Amino acid sequence: MLSPLAGVITTLAILAHEIPQKISDTSVLVKGGYSLMQAVRTNFVTSQASLVGAVATCWLGASFGDTLSFMTPVAAGGLIYLALAGMVPQLHGQTTLARSQLLLLLIGMGVMGSPKLIVADEP
Repeated sequence: MLSPLAGVITTLAILAHEIPQKISDTSVLVKGGYSLMQAVRTNFVTSQASLVGAVATCWLGASFGDTLSFMTPVAAGGLIYLALAGMVPQLHGQTTLARSQLLLLLIGMGVMGSPKLIVADEP
């Protein structure tokens, strides 16, 4: 598909995001009235959509070959759009919080873009 290094970097980024996300989701479910086991079970079941998506991507990726290099930036742009669409309206009127979150967003985008410098050198 893209390259083994891109796969490793993407996997590490997903793990760095998903582990705290699932802990947060579990705590929200527990706070909402689920028992700890119900919350963990619910998180596990809903996480299976990621596994289905990964299998579908591998299966369809072989069929689409060259178009994958165009689909990757579109997917990344979609995720950035979703993050900004949910965050920016809430930040209006909160200047200190808005500046710090905007700075963190820009740092995050820089960190996400930095693997491109590494991967670009591969043949």
